[in-house]
Amino acid sequence: MRTSTRLRRTLAVTASAGLVSVLAMLPSGSAFALVSGSFETSGSANSSGTSGNTCTVVSGSSSSSSPTKAVVGGTVQTSTSLNATFQSSTDTNDLTTVTGHYTGVTKAAKSHGDLARLTMTGTGSVSVQRAEGSASHCRTTASIVSVIEPLNFTESHAGWFIATRTGTARSQIVELELENTTDSTGALVDVFEGGVSSATERAFGTAGTYGAIAAVGALSSGVLLKSANTTNLSLSFYRAGAAPRGVTGSGKKFVKFPGSVTCSSHSAKLTWSSKAGQVSSGAFFVNGSKKATDGHPVAGNHVVLKHLSATKDAKITAKLSLKGGGHASATRAYLPCKG
Repeated sequence: MRTSTRLRRTLAVTASAGLVSVLAMLPSGSAFALVSGSFETSGSANSSGTSGNTCTVVSGSSSSSSPTKAVVGGTVQTSTSLNATFQSSTDTNDLTTVTGHYTGVTKAAKSHGDLARLTMTGTGSVSVQRAEGSASHCRTTASIVSVIEPLNFTESHAGWFIATRTGTARSQIVELELENTTDSTGALVDVFEGGVSSATERAFGTAGTYGAIAAVGALSSGVLLKSANTTNLSLSFYRAGAAPRGVTGSGKKFVKFPGSVTCSSHSAKLTWSSKAGQVSSGAFFVNGSKKATDGHPVAGNHVVLKHLSATKDAKITAKLSLKGGGHASATRAYLPCKG
């Protein structure tokens, strides 16, 4: 598997070693397709003897790998199985069996040629079974991983990368390392090794070319699992000031929220919908502070919220009083214009 020294160390059987940066090893330059990557699933096992013993493979193989597939857009799948039996040099009954299977699926979505969203899902597990249990002279570990490396892509605008990982595996590895290769600055690094978990991180990036390593995998355990575990990793890009999610609340049928705030003027323009005649008045808030009111809603008219912060998230809420009595509200959240 053509991975960096850093990634090999992280996913190898000695994964407990200290983590070090490999941003300098990420791909650089701009002479590549707008989205281009190599995707592979591979496994490896290692066994070291104690008290003068050696442990060697007597059946199967200590490594396996899938064919490498190109990632240029759409969905790609790779998978591999790992089967090996190690034997102690001083005890023929001291056998350790490694079994595993892993399937990786990745999908790259583009927007005007730039990367909009990358998802990776790894499903499977790898186990180590010792015939003599804790008395075994063979110290055996294994890993099996799906990895895109290198991944090269472009972003034509400044904006936010949002990375999310979730996993059900007892012993899993997730890695995402992202660098702006135009100016050689690190944008985002997320490395996790452990059990069930979930996390979301984000980082601001300027327009330019990017290089990345993305991986999900399973580390060996002494448990034969009844069902395969799943690890998910996603990386999404949103332009500065954009709303990552839609509008919530019953009031959204009365007022239209923009897809992004206007970063050049630090403002947001909302528009009354065709159902504005059902509203007697509206108050508009940004992060809890009232920014504007409208006592005569008219379909097609605008409400402009000004003086928005360039460096803070903006949570815009419309609180509406209805002519028939009652109230309605709608909310949408926006990313900052600057990091």
